[in-house]
Amino acid sequence: MARLSIWETPRGRVELPNMAVVVNPNLISVPTNEIREMGFQLIMTNSYILRRRGFSGDVHNLLEHNGPVYTDSGAYQLFSRGIEDQDSIEIVRYQLEINSDVITPFDLLVMPWDSEEEAMRKAIETVERVKEAIPLVREKGKLIVAPIQGGRHPKVRRKCARELGKLRADVYAIGVVVPDLLEYNFKEVVDAIAISKEEIPLSRPCHLFGAGHPMVLPLYVALGCDLFDSAMYAIAARDGRYLTHSGSLRLDEMEEFPCNCPVCYNKSPGEVSGWSKRKREYFISKHNLYSVLLELKRIREAIRRNRLLDLVLERANAHPMLKEATLYSLKRLSVLMEELDPLEKKSGLRHIGPETSLRPEVRRARRLIRRIRSTKSRIYVDPFGPVPIEILKVYPFGQFVSPRETPRLEVDPNSLFRALMEYLYDVRIRERFEFTFSKEGRIKDVILNGERIGSIRAKDHFFVPNIRGARLILEKSEYPRNRVIIKKEAEDFVSRGKSVFCKFVLDLDSELRPMQYVPVVNEEDELIAVGKLILSPREVFDFERHVAVRVKRG
Repeated sequence: MARLSIWETPRGRVELPNMAVVVNPNLISVPTNEIREMGFQLIMTNSYILRRRGFSGDVHNLLEHNGPVYTDSGAYQLFSRGIEDQDSIEIVRYQLEINSDVITPFDLLVMPWDSEEEAMRKAIETVERVKEAIPLVREKGKLIVAPIQGGRHPKVRRKCARELGKLRADVYAIGVVVPDLLEYNFKEVVDAIAISKEEIPLSRPCHLFGAGHPMVLPLYVALGCDLFDSAMYAIAARDGRYLTHSGSLRLDEMEEFPCNCPVCYNKSPGEVSGWSKRKREYFISKHNLYSVLLELKRIREAIRRNRLLDLVLERANAHPMLKEATLYSLKRLSVLMEELDPLEKKSGLRHIGPETSLRPEVRRARRLIRRIRSTKSRIYVDPFGPVPIEILKVYPFGQFVSPRETPRLEVDPNSLFRALMEYLYDVRIRERFEFTFSKEGRIKDVILNGERIGSIRAKDHFFVPNIRGARLILEKSEYPRNRVIIKKEAEDFVSRGKSVFCKFVLDLDSELRPMQYVPVVNEEDELIAVGKLILSPREVFDFERHVAVRVKRG
């Protein structure tokens, strides 16, 4: 569910996942020019605070930030002062007047103690406020935020997310999770994310309001959150709390800084403790931002290497409640995580304990094994269970790091190919094939009736079909299985080897997975091309401009 993406804003692009650094213009802990120089692209500020001080003008000038500015409505701050409601359109217009790039309507906060009836009233009213604000915001070329309310009432949050999802807002923000974050009720936050992600468009960024501790970021990114915000870096600094990826430390209890960031590398806690309060807060605030930034970099690199779940499981050991929430999330979102998880990976799977069995790769492998009927020979491989010996070299079984070594057995190439086609495409192959082999004895090319139909890829032993191989898959599959069906207007374009864009996909097999090779057909079920599916079926229908299939050969 985690992804790397680029968010287009009126003031430039923002790389996601990322953090919107919250800046209070009345109490600046770290100057915005320094925040920007550190590498943060997005600044967030509170429109309530700006209105209260009577600010008018361009918020970018006030914050000395030329990049995108995201403004909150101030609902949480007003609620803290005992004010539950305001004129949402007036607040939206104010945000537009100060030239904010990302606009938040005034939502009615659903608190943990609200009854279900009261929660539903607030959620429905929030939906209406977003609906009312959209034309005003879009007219000015700005982005509109849809806050998802619901508190601890799953039915309410689902209803709110579903109705907001129909509006196709620019950002979806999961609201009022701060009370649970502060109490370490991470499971409650997982539920709020899960319900929201199941209902909102996957083509829009998902923002988790108020999450700013580096310890929790890997888990929430893995669950599909793209954007975070928090003033925790400054709030914690005022209390002498030093943030790390494994929790918080107190300055007055430290003897060494476990960090080599630009502000910590040549300092000691004793030295910093002797500074003035203002200088101390600046130092810790800046370190806290570096700690968040470093964790975001780790997360993005882990996504590139298909290692994010490894990082999530590593971070889970930082706190018992986080470990509980991590294991719970792998069960709670297992279906959606498997649906969105790429079929192929750049690196092998690591078996680190019982929790490995909850990973989407393992759940999928168990499901696909059940397709294989051409062979009865099985070997038990933990955590997958009985695995046919013919596919022991296939990902993830053959690219698997475990204390127990998986045996490597020689098998008949035809038996291997039949089992592989059942595993990947659920098709029954009766034909006899010929093969070419590498110097190491690995199968390279697959040949049928004297014609090459594809190859077996060395890194994961997957079948990579050419146009003839795609035709074989179609012949063995009932319509619409194992197909991406494109609209007539894209047929000529795709037949010349160009990629298939989402808006030209008419239908596709829901059992297909990202990074799987698939035949591309027209509306008459005639083969046009073969290529690699880039998105999950659900994402294909959510996105418009994104590539759905990268064509290999037309």
